[in-house]
Amino acid sequence: MRFNQVFVALLALSFLSAFVIPPRYTNPVRGIQGLFAPIAWPARKIASSARERWSPMKKVQDDRAVGDVKEENAQLRAMVLQMSGEIGEMQRIIADRNLVPDVLRSLCTPFRVIGNDPTAHRESLILAASSRDGLVEKMPVLYAVGVVGRIERVSVGGAQVQLITDPASQAAGRFCRYSKNEAGKTILINLQSSKPWIRGAGHGQMVIGNIPLSETQYSLPKFDENDGRVAVTDVVALDDPDWPPNMKSQLIGRVERIMPQTSAPKTAEITVTPMYTLSALREVSVMNKGGESYPTGAAASGQ
Repeated sequence: MRFNQVFVALLALSFLSAFVIPPRYTNPVRGIQGLFAPIAWPARKIASSARERWSPMKKVQDDRAVGDVKEENAQLRAMVLQMSGEIGEMQRIIADRNLVPDVLRSLCTPFRVIGNDPTAHRESLILAASSRDGLVEKMPVLYAVGVVGRIERVSVGGAQVQLITDPASQAAGRFCRYSKNEAGKTILINLQSSKPWIRGAGHGQMVIGNIPLSETQYSLPKFDENDGRVAVTDVVALDDPDWPPNMKSQLIGRVERIMPQTSAPKTAEITVTPMYTLSALREVSVMNKGGESYPTGAAASGQ
């Protein structure tokens, strides 16, 4: 067998390996190319030396002014800072999404917040969503640590969320308190009090006005964790049959102040604020999956 015949056979084998034989058969034998290293390495060195001698690389002449170079560098630094900020924001959004409980995350779709209600007497968010995204009125809206509100209106141009702090918003709930169990793990326990009726008060707050003052720690000089009465720093969770069952126990806010009502001194006026400033949210999750019904009537209990 002559060399030409071997050469032609190798070319034919190379063609078949590249275009005909499936990769799963050729990939395992690719390591054989290492056998040609003793020949390929000296040949590559000789070729590189010859190229550098007879055809050296030409230096690129930059005729730009120093000021232009500095300006371009400043623009590149600004772009790097902007990209770093965008990456950080995306990481924060992903972290917030992961805080939504798994059982609810699978039923929700995240949407970007594109604005707030411009009127002073309403508190709402405008979402980059529409009826084509499967949204309907009364769908619950969540964020990382609690309830945002409910879908109020949906159109082709966007969706509006009525915040729980809106004066027209109301819902039943229950008082809870963070405590530690025997293992030292933080848990949420229910307080044995009357069922609170939470109403939006505007300005990012809610108010509860149906709890007797005797069921609170208002008269105590300081907070007593072992006292089962409602105190400042306790939290309020959703417990309303007008909302989907899987929304039960989602946090609404934290008790900020307890005072006797001016017109009814034996009844407490409890101020509640959300766990986060709702008007500053950049993304929310809408529960638009699962097939639950969304009644339009308000729950009678607590009113």
